[in-house]
Amino acid sequence: MTRWIGGRALAALLVLGMVPGCGPDPDEGARSDRFARKYLPFEPDWIPESEIPAEPQESPEMVIWEVSAFDPTVPATPAQRQAGADFVRRCFQAAVDNQWFHRSKGMADHFLTPANDRLHYRNDAYVLDDIQLDPERPEYLMYYPDPDPERKGEYALTGFMFLAEGPETRGHQFAGPLAIWHYHVYTQARCWERNMLSMGPVDEWGKCAGNGVPRHRSPEMVHVWFIDHPRGHFSSGMTLPRDVLHTGLMKRRTEHGF
Repeated sequence: MTRWIGGRALAALLVLGMVPGCGPDPDEGARSDRFARKYLPFEPDWIPESEIPAEPQESPEMVIWEVSAFDPTVPATPAQRQAGADFVRRCFQAAVDNQWFHRSKGMADHFLTPANDRLHYRNDAYVLDDIQLDPERPEYLMYYPDPDPERKGEYALTGFMFLAEGPETRGHQFAGPLAIWHYHVYTQARCWERNMLSMGPVDEWGKCAGNGVPRHRSPEMVHVWFIDHPRGHFSSGMTLPRDVLHTGLMKRRTEHGF
């Protein structure tokens, strides 16, 4: 059975009445054939997910697809907005409690960056724990080089990234159309350990070393931003202009000290 959340997060959700069957259900109104659009390269029109072309796709390295069981053009309900705000708050508090705003503490807690990605720091145990959306067990921490001249050489925590617990599992849209998940379709197959841990591209013969299995499609993922992202707290976009990142971090530090 899918476990979306861990113990502390479950207790918080029960108190807030946001567990399905215990209050407003963010999945109410969702549909089985989800909406989908290309995020990279960007195409603004949403299409039925069933119409996404067969893999592989070329971009030249990858295509990123956003997916939503809710019509993204319909505004979120008050209950969905509240669910999203509550989840961001719980994630932020988990980062405070675990001292993850210090990159050295995140790395000491086994969040390590893959060789080909300098912004996402992955905890392999959390990726493989079959738990989805536990603020105490995020699969990734996102650290950016701090743009503040007085903090040169330091890295700032900008948010979490969560994975669905299986390569074909749909992400739970805890905040309705606000929490849009995405996945990558790579032009060249990548090697995946236990179908969840990306180990880099296949070799020149299309093979993987060890227990790696070649796949073109990543698991689904969703960001939770701890700064004012121009496209919202759950934006798929990783590109942040230096001034936007600096302004967002300064505002957060003024309000929270982190």
